[in-house]
Amino acid sequence: MKIEGRIVSDWIHVVESECQKLLAQGKTLSLDLSGVNFVGAEGVLMIRRLIDQGCALANCPLFIHHVLCTHTK
Repeated sequence: MKIEGRIVSDWIHVVESECQKLLAQGKTLSLDLSGVNFVGAEGVLMIRRLIDQGCALANCPLFIHHVLCTHTK
């Protein structure tokens, strides 16, 4: 699934809901974050939850990778 723009506010629920539907169907899911230019704190937590559920990341920009690795839960 390709995500673009900002991962903030109402979009967090939309993205997470769609991803969880696919994961619940037993599908392999990878988030392509190459088009993301900002991730808010709640977006970071959402991405972590999806990773914990088996979602992979693809084309993750370095700044997002850094935030995912250093942001406290």
